[in-house]
Amino acid sequence: MTEATPTTTGNNDMFTDALHEVASAEDQLRGSLVEEGETQLNASAVGAVNAAQADVLRSRAQRERNRGIKNLEKRHEGVASVVLKVALNERVIGSAFERWYAGCENGIFVLGKRAHLFVGDTSAEQLMNQVIAKIQALENEAKTDLEGVKQQLSIYLTEASIKPQYVKPASEREVQLRTQLAHRLLKVVLAQDQILMGLVQLHWNGEIETAHIEAQENKAKKGLRDLATFLSKTMRGMRSKVEQKAKSAPAPEAGEAANSASIEQQDAA
Repeated sequence: MTEATPTTTGNNDMFTDALHEVASAEDQLRGSLVEEGETQLNASAVGAVNAAQADVLRSRAQRERNRGIKNLEKRHEGVASVVLKVALNERVIGSAFERWYAGCENGIFVLGKRAHLFVGDTSAEQLMNQVIAKIQALENEAKTDLEGVKQQLSIYLTEASIKPQYVKPASEREVQLRTQLAHRLLKVVLAQDQILMGLVQLHWNGEIETAHIEAQENKAKKGLRDLATFLSKTMRGMRSKVEQKAKSAPAPEAGEAANSASIEQQDAA
């Protein structure tokens, strides 16, 4: 199927709404990720973070959380959805959820609803299949990790083992879900929280090292962040393609403009 060539003259209200939704989704996702020009540390440099860099990272994370929380609190009217209460005990999982989940939820919804207007049905289906594959991979990974942690708990812990508790959740929010995929992604986040809770209990009882927990934390953050990055790039691509077409479209001839104005005046009369 050929690529869609939407009208950009203002006559197509549906496309105008679609472009606004895509632009808004891209802005939301981009705002939840690293801003251009900010300090970024690669994996090999993590061990050498100085105090100034640590402050930059903490400040960036806080800004991302603040944006993400506002987006979690948004409610979208006129669309079938479910609103769920989410409580996450582990700080790293709660932070990742607040920073990136709302952007992913909105990106998935807009991609499924609007992509065909920008790239055609075939390409839109391919993009959605990529999102599905990424979420499926996260589901499989979380399922394997959770089963492994449960097995370790059953082997090593007894009634006499230490069972650490949480005074209150690290993050307790309500979220509006408009797609089944977003619901599946939320289940992944909840599973990741359970995995870390199990690992923390194993650590308290001397069965694993701190490095094991840190590796799991990094994996959980990376999975959600990578999905947000993919969706952000996808929205940006659709948005820029249409904006470039609009800029390159030839201006109407003087005679055409005059005729159009004359017709509008006659209609008004």
